[in-house]
Amino acid sequence: MTFDAVYDSVLSILAVTLPDRSRLVKPYRIEDNNGHFLKSGYGVEIGAMIISDAFAREIRQIQRSINISLTERVHSSDQTTTARETDEKLLISDQASIIIALKNSVPADFVQLVGDEGIEEVFDERDDYIRLRTNFIINYNQQVR
Repeated sequence: MTFDAVYDSVLSILAVTLPDRSRLVKPYRIEDNNGHFLKSGYGVEIGAMIISDAFAREIRQIQRSINISLTERVHSSDQTTTARETDEKLLISDQASIIIALKNSVPADFVQLVGDEGIEEVFDERDDYIRLRTNFIINYNQQVR
């Protein structure tokens, strides 16, 4: 399977699994997206490559990291944390949906869950947002010549 095929599969699965979320225009710099995308968004970042077999061969087995970020606008007040906890649970729930969808749709040989980076805060001028970035490894073949 080629990088394009695996990547396109991941994008299709995300679009179906997260129909109420907007795809982030700037996934590498989350804070540069406007509130429309951040309030309930997702983004895909293509990460580093690892060559896993001999370079001299015509076709190489390659691993590449991809990160899927989920963002949510924080609905909290100075009086209670209940709304914030709901937002955090929503990120975790949508993360679980992504993991299940990928597991059921893409062979384990091609996409592997590595872990996540925990929930972190993202700020813009008007609102506060949270992000959960999940790390995967995709495996694919690439022709050298």
